[in-house]
Amino acid sequence: DIVEREWQPTKLPPNYKKGILVALQNRAELHQVRKQILGARYTLDAARTGYIPDIEFYGNYSFSDRDFKYSRHRYNWQIGLALNWRIFDGFRTHANILKAETMLKQMMEMDQKTVLEIQHEVNAAYRNWQEAKERVKVLKLAVLQAEESLDLIGKRLRKGAAPITKYLTSELGVTSTRYMLTTAR
Repeated sequence: DIVEREWQPTKLPPNYKKGILVALQNRAELHQVRKQILGARYTLDAARTGYIPDIEFYGNYSFSDRDFKYSRHRYNWQIGLALNWRIFDGFRTHANILKAETMLKQMMEMDQKTVLEIQHEVNAAYRNWQEAKERVKVLKLAVLQAEESLDLIGKRLRKGAAPITKYLTSELGVTSTRYMLTTAR
C-alpha cells in the first residue's frame, strides 16, 4: 500500500568534514573507480607471472597390446612432472608488465581526480546551503516588511489616501518575496 507522507528533506551532515566522509562512502563513481583499480592490480599480478615457470603434473594409465588381447597383466602407466620456463619471450612479459603498470597508474590518477571532483561538489553544495540559509533569514525579514507595507497601504487605500495600483503593486511584492523565500528554502 502506498502511504502518503509529508515530504521531509534529507538530513545533511552538519559540516563539510562530515559531509565529505558521507559522500566518499556513498558515491557510485568512486566505487566504480576503486573496482577498476583492483582489476588493474590483478592484471599486473597476472602479467608478473610471465617470469614464473609453469609446473605441470600429469598421469596416464592405459592398456596396450599389439594383438588386441587385453588383460590386467599388460597395462601401462606414466606419471610425470614437467617444468616449462620461458627463457626468452621477445620481451612480451616485460611489455605486459609495463602496460599493466601504466593502467594501474591511470586508474590511481582517475581515483584521485574523482575524489577531488567529489570534494569540490560537496564544498560547493555546502557553500550553496549556507548561502541559502542566510538568504532564508533575509527573506523572512523581507516578507515581514512587505506584509507590513501591504497592511499600511491597505489602510491608506481604505481611507482613500492611496490608489489601487499602489496596493496591487505592494501585494505583488509580498507574493514575489514569499516565492523567493520558498525557493530559498
